[in-house]
Amino acid sequence: MFFQPSNPRRALWDTWLFPAQDQFHLFYLQRDQRDIACTVVGHAVSDDLVHWREVKDALAVGKRGAWDDGSLMTGMTLQHTDSRYYLFYGAMDDDGVQRIGTAISDDLIKWHKHANNPLIVPAAPYETNPRAAPNDETAWRDPCIIRDSASGDYLAYFCARVPGGSHSGGGAIAVSRSRDLLHWEVLPPAFVSDNYVCLEVPDVFFLDGRWYMLFSTGHSFGAYYETADPHISNGTFYLVSDNPLSGWHAPADNILVGSRAGRLDAYVGRSMEYNGTRLFYHHMVLGEDNLSWQRRGGYRHLVRGSFGSVKQLGTTSDGHLQARYYDTLSACQRPLFHRAETVTETTFLGAQQDVIAQLTITPQRENAVGGLLLGYGCLPRQGLLITLNAARQRLDVGLVEGEQTLRRAPALQSRSISIKPGAAYHLRVVARAQFLDIYVDDVLLLAFTWGRAPHGQCALFSEGSAIANVKIDALVIAD
Repeated sequence: MFFQPSNPRRALWDTWLFPAQDQFHLFYLQRDQRDIACTVVGHAVSDDLVHWREVKDALAVGKRGAWDDGSLMTGMTLQHTDSRYYLFYGAMDDDGVQRIGTAISDDLIKWHKHANNPLIVPAAPYETNPRAAPNDETAWRDPCIIRDSASGDYLAYFCARVPGGSHSGGGAIAVSRSRDLLHWEVLPPAFVSDNYVCLEVPDVFFLDGRWYMLFSTGHSFGAYYETADPHISNGTFYLVSDNPLSGWHAPADNILVGSRAGRLDAYVGRSMEYNGTRLFYHHMVLGEDNLSWQRRGGYRHLVRGSFGSVKQLGTTSDGHLQARYYDTLSACQRPLFHRAETVTETTFLGAQQDVIAQLTITPQRENAVGGLLLGYGCLPRQGLLITLNAARQRLDVGLVEGEQTLRRAPALQSRSISIKPGAAYHLRVVARAQFLDIYVDDVLLLAFTWGRAPHGQCALFSEGSAIANVKIDALVIAD
């Protein structure tokens, strides 16, 4: 939504943020779109999380024969007590074995790989034989490193597997411990799953009296994972515990952001602490890749991504984790359509491009549908429709078509939500180019990408709903 590599042959994949010196540093896996392997860790900086400037690449694959001469894997950046910066990252060799090493910098720009890399290597009690894994790899990647305030030790959490895991289970979050970030002791797993082959990119933090662990996964790892929402099977999920090393469990609904089978709109959700707030971020997959990725051979063709908008993490009274709207865009908003009066029928407002839209939807009957139509006419007689569907109890994103009447087509993506007639719901949509974030009562429900930017006519869509407090602002962001 807000950052892609300027070179059209370069593609962004997994990302990680690090705040320092009044700036935000975005590191990201990068690859040539003609290749499968990520060969570079790219680097961009921002003052506001919206406007980004590319700087020198942080890392590249090693020379032939080096431990990191294969595909680079997701990393993390942190500052050691010696004031130097450490960038931990993974690499996979031709045999499918993954390892973790580090590079060190004094200024976050010039990085030097450590002479004793790799520092964390596959070992018991984890699976070390790539041929024993359902995906022919020794999973050992995606480090998340935190400081244990009680002991002063560093704890590294990363993606692994346990021996004997099934083709629909055995995924583990491994843990290692260190005093100095250079010498690591492998510990028992923090969590082992019976339902997931692979739990990627763990992210561990303490928030509102509980420990939380994010992880990303999906049905592409060999099994269709049943989640609390039948419309979601890929994305970022979470675990909860009272102890950072044990007791991790999944609540009944542990979806943070996700997509249905065959889509991968938003993936690799991570977080960072900033000014007392826990911020959440992820990357988004461009729409045309999304709609055809399964047909074209899976993740190998999911090569083009964009860094999404940053959200804020919060919890409910029962510990449920939510990604909520975080305002980074006020300075970029220009009034476009503001209406205080209530409408109860579909009403066209005018032309729009990138927007932030807010409206209040009140279903008037049990089968009411109400929401926002964007980009009508960007395809012949079509537009992108975002609605609350009371009959189906879900948020829908789909197409609308027709000339004299607007007909709803089947949804492209949905998210289950409780909708009661007579209750008012605040819908917020952030739409920039092909990327959309959709919030209900400022809780993120869907991050969605489409094959083209939904630029065209904008309308309020109603079938038995009252729509009021309409505030649609143009989103103006200088590249």
